[in-house]
Amino acid sequence: MIRNKLMDIGLYSLTINPLIKYSIKEITTKCTKCNNTILGQIIKDIETEEHPILCRRCTVLFHLFKIWIPFLKIFDFAVSRESFKNVPTFNEGYSLTSYTIGAHSFLKGILFFGYRKPLIFDSPISVVLELTRLCNLNCNYCYAHTFNSDLNTPKYNLDLSTDKWLKAIDILKEAGVASLVFSGGEPLLREDFFTIAEYANKQDFATSLATNGTTIDKKIAQKIKESGINYVQISVFSSIEETNDANRKKDSFKKSINAVRFCKEQGLTVGLSLTLTSLVKDEIQSFLELGKNVGADVCIFLNYVPFGKGNDLLSLDNGDKEKILTEILNKRKEYDRYFRKIVVLQAPEISQIHYEKQNNKELMQIGVTKFDKPGWGKYIEYVGGCSAGRFLLAISNEGTIMPCPFLRMNLGNILNSDLNLIWRNSDVLNQIRDRNNWEGKCGNCKYKIICGGCRARSYINSNNILAEDPSCSYCT
Repeated sequence: MIRNKLMDIGLYSLTINPLIKYSIKEITTKCTKCNNTILGQIIKDIETEEHPILCRRCTVLFHLFKIWIPFLKIFDFAVSRESFKNVPTFNEGYSLTSYTIGAHSFLKGILFFGYRKPLIFDSPISVVLELTRLCNLNCNYCYAHTFNSDLNTPKYNLDLSTDKWLKAIDILKEAGVASLVFSGGEPLLREDFFTIAEYANKQDFATSLATNGTTIDKKIAQKIKESGINYVQISVFSSIEETNDANRKKDSFKKSINAVRFCKEQGLTVGLSLTLTSLVKDEIQSFLELGKNVGADVCIFLNYVPFGKGNDLLSLDNGDKEKILTEILNKRKEYDRYFRKIVVLQAPEISQIHYEKQNNKELMQIGVTKFDKPGWGKYIEYVGGCSAGRFLLAISNEGTIMPCPFLRMNLGNILNSDLNLIWRNSDVLNQIRDRNNWEGKCGNCKYKIICGGCRARSYINSNNILAEDPSCSYCT
């Protein structure tokens, strides 16, 4: 409790203390002579234990600010080479460069947006790139309205060209993005996929791939590894082969499962994902067994987000969904030892269930955010459930900037808009960041800081991003 209060007081002081604000500006501003920031040099020094050669001014600032680093231990921050190994994101393929970018964005975000719960970063840390709307499957839950690759459709030409995607990656790098997720459609259907992936990795992005896996053989798995991608998420429609193939294509289940094995053989970190629809609501344990048997590193349950109003046969009613989420939490006690993580994504409302299941004690995991180190759970209010517009954005196959892949609102185009201006000044983003303005149950909910509801479901249901999340059954 005392540490939590110290954390609050410390962060709040950043927004009102001119000296601290000046200091943060000094350590996060790149020196033209040294081509780095003081913060970047300090983090590199901690990791490599090699003292940098700096200009006179940076040398003075480096030693002046480095002496304060040990005090960050009060808040359990990584302040030594050994403690870097305990940073959760490093286990997911994030590099020192990605960590450094995130640290800069975290501090600069507090300076610009102020002290908030949850925090807002100065730039989108992670961006989902929908490289194409073309897909070789036709899953009826797909939010991207994909075009089947079996059809000869000119709509495929709406995808950005290779050169335009490379330009977009340059823009994202300049904006301070740390992580890229290659998605679609099916991104591996692009003939230039590896050109794009390799280019991004040469720019020091942390990269991952979201795929159905049906095109991955041993050769493709090797190319994925060689491109620099660290993490591959492979989806199945169902953990039961017959159900999966009936809703995708014949033999697609075997191809997806073989893809997991091929990627594991290459030393890639692999996540296996299942979208929670009414057709698979009884498959929680069978999916966890499948993940365990094929050697997946991460098991991912994706909350289904309907892309239309009215009756949706795939949707779970709120009661069924809460039972399923509770079952996942219970099963995690049994299956956690087999995986790095068992996570539920696209369901920020699970935070309420997490909180009550853990008897109001320290939260060790909300959705994808897992705190492996005791004591880290106290920061959950700063992580804060829904990440759209706080450290996440998405870009469609045509270059449209969106708050997230499910909240498909046009914020501009990556090729002809100023991303930093959009991030800081967009009315849409600023609306979804301010949880005091939310309406209905979400506005009154005591869990709105650690949850936030799903703004996409609110918008889809009512055309209002501030409305309550209709899929949450929790009553305040």
